[in-house]
Amino acid sequence: MSNAVGEDRSSFQAVQGWGGDAFAFAKATEGAGWSDPTYAANAANAAAEGKVFGAYHFFHPADSAARQAQFFMSVVNAQPHRPRVLIADVEISVGADGFEGHGTENAARRMHTELKALPPGFTAGGVGSGALQFLQDVAAAAPQCKVLLYSSLFMAQNLLTPCSGYPLFIAFYAGSPPASVSPWKSWTFWQNGATGAGGGDMDYFAGDEAALARWANPAPAPLPPGWVYPPVRALTADGGDTSVKLTWTAPAPVPNQAPMPGIEEYDVAVALGPSLAGPEVGSYPRHPAKGANPEVWQGGSLARKTQYTAGVRARLAADDGHAGPWVPVTFSTT
Repeated sequence: MSNAVGEDRSSFQAVQGWGGDAFAFAKATEGAGWSDPTYAANAANAAAEGKVFGAYHFFHPADSAARQAQFFMSVVNAQPHRPRVLIADVEISVGADGFEGHGTENAARRMHTELKALPPGFTAGGVGSGALQFLQDVAAAAPQCKVLLYSSLFMAQNLLTPCSGYPLFIAFYAGSPPASVSPWKSWTFWQNGATGAGGGDMDYFAGDEAALARWANPAPAPLPPGWVYPPVRALTADGGDTSVKLTWTAPAPVPNQAPMPGIEEYDVAVALGPSLAGPEVGSYPRHPAKGANPEVWQGGSLARKTQYTAGVRARLAADDGHAGPWVPVTFSTT
């Protein structure tokens, strides 16, 4: 079996296509406030080339894990090209004199900001607990994604064992992967220190390209025949001169039913007059779900001082037959 090969990049590398890489990982954020200026272009290139795409966050234990997770997801969700893989890059540990320290041999060349002062009383155990909270928050915000921990073998086995419930992306610079990554049963991705075609780090998946595709995009569990998403909630419309701003809340799970599949997309439609049965003036399918409440959509090319009706419904991108019912709201432009 030939392992699938990919690459991870950041603004330390020039923006370019991903070439023969089977997967593409791009840095999105660092700490609680730095975003990578090349992330959008790297994401767009990966999407255009059909790569398994992942975004990673460089974690700083001095910053709030919750704030870092929120910041990471805000940057990721601001782009139209969504990753299937989300990665916590944990390379910073506890240093001297109350500051962070480089926990891996290559942390200095991978970080874009400075080492920070740690909170009073912070110990090495806080690195693992903070990383775990970050992973949990990201997984909760993006249940449709694979969420991984990246670190060195030393940090993983000595500081990050609380995170062993998440797949491991191991940095181990040798000609072969480590014989053991205990307490993890195995590694999922391995970075071996070689340089990829685009100048980033070369990475390997623990399987071939077919296995990578199955891992990144597992088949959804079959849904009961006739099952549909519940309606969206609290839909409101704010008509402007020639456009409309819609806000709504995601459907509520149905009591006494199996867990609702994650909503990946919403359909939006606008019709002339007091109902959706009127002449359609705009259809906007496949609006990506942001995973936050309220969801917001703004658009349209509408006439002024005219009555319209907008509608929104939820759906699972992979199975359009389970789209929910249209929820209408009437509004007028100004």
